[in-house]
Amino acid sequence: MSFMTDATLSVELMWVGAMLCLVWFVLSCAVWVFDGRTLFGESVWAKPIRFSSSLAMHYATYAIVISWLSEPWQTGIAMTSIAIIAVGALIFQIGFIGIQAACGEPSHFNTKTPLMRKLELTMAIMAALVTAPMAFVGAVVLIDEVAVMAPALRWATGLGLIFGTVMTFLSAYHLGMRQNPFFGDKPANERRIIGLDWSLDRGDLRPAHFFATHMMQAMPIAGLIATVWLSSEVALIAALSATAVWAWLAVESYRLAVRGRPISHLWRLRGLPSTNSATL
Repeated sequence: MSFMTDATLSVELMWVGAMLCLVWFVLSCAVWVFDGRTLFGESVWAKPIRFSSSLAMHYATYAIVISWLSEPWQTGIAMTSIAIIAVGALIFQIGFIGIQAACGEPSHFNTKTPLMRKLELTMAIMAALVTAPMAFVGAVVLIDEVAVMAPALRWATGLGLIFGTVMTFLSAYHLGMRQNPFFGDKPANERRIIGLDWSLDRGDLRPAHFFATHMMQAMPIAGLIATVWLSSEVALIAALSATAVWAWLAVESYRLAVRGRPISHLWRLRGLPSTNSATL
């Protein structure tokens, strides 16, 4: 990857964003090994580790999908401007979350002081600037007739990026307005899913946010796999089916959360046995 040409500046900038997140992930993991402080029952570095890994995939997706577009779209002022803004917003996000972790303070839902309320609002704006361009990139994927993309890859990617962005904003809006991911009172000995911290005993918006956000990475992968392994017609059906299933996961987990029902109801709805294991 050359950083000396303007031909693929938008792609290169997105790769820079992905590399910054990867470095942030490695540093956060290294500090976590030696820093035993906790916040709300988990390491103060848990959130930087989760965000850095998620955002690394997010910006790698940006870079890869934009590289599939025709050159006029890649080098156009719109895509280049989007890349500059998205990477700038990312730098603020990772800096703020990292500083808050180092201080042992929450980076989200922290409105203890007027300054923190302003920073919370700024974080929301930066998060929007990180996420919103995905819908634009998805729309370009669908309309860029010059781009050489198989139908399965084009439709899975375009629809996945657009719908994933919409659902991400919907869940994030409720998270921001409520300043709390939960619906319902906290039960005694609440069960959580290890690593994700999702509640198994009350409504939790974070699963919906997770499915929505990662739809943007999952659907291009699904479209690519279908294109490589299946005939064109079957690949398109498989890719659209995968997109529909993932969209259902995002919508249904959101619907369950706002009704005060835990994510475990997803598999209960499918007739699968639930578990009462406290280790989940």
